[in-house]
Amino acid sequence: MFPFDEAQGDAYVGGFVADPEEYLSLESASKQRYCNIASRTLTSKYGGYVIPADAVYDFASVLATTFSDQNKLAQQGVTQFSLSGSIGISFKNGKQELADLVPRHIAGLISDANPDLPKVGGRIKPTVL
Repeated sequence: MFPFDEAQGDAYVGGFVADPEEYLSLESASKQRYCNIASRTLTSKYGGYVIPADAVYDFASVLATTFSDQNKLAQQGVTQFSLSGSIGISFKNGKQELADLVPRHIAGLISDANPDLPKVGGRIKPTVL
């Protein structure tokens, strides 16, 4: 389980995340749950790297927005719905894997925390010798 510090998480998300409302409006237990999921996903995707707390809080905020009341329908595979013909919503992307939701800047945070390891998220390029 991720060593959750609500004050630290709120300060980071409030100061560095572009859309912090979903995360900041959550109850403590929900914030802890999203941080646990974020930590597990990042640790799995970037095995062998130290995952800084800032990356976990940032990704937890992404997950909170992704699984908000409206957006979680897209994660469940719904592509379009309407209410009494007056409101209609269509989703561009359907269900995605959690690891596919990790933004590039979070990979940068992980790379910065691991200066002695290869940068994460890079591409392998062929070299002629």
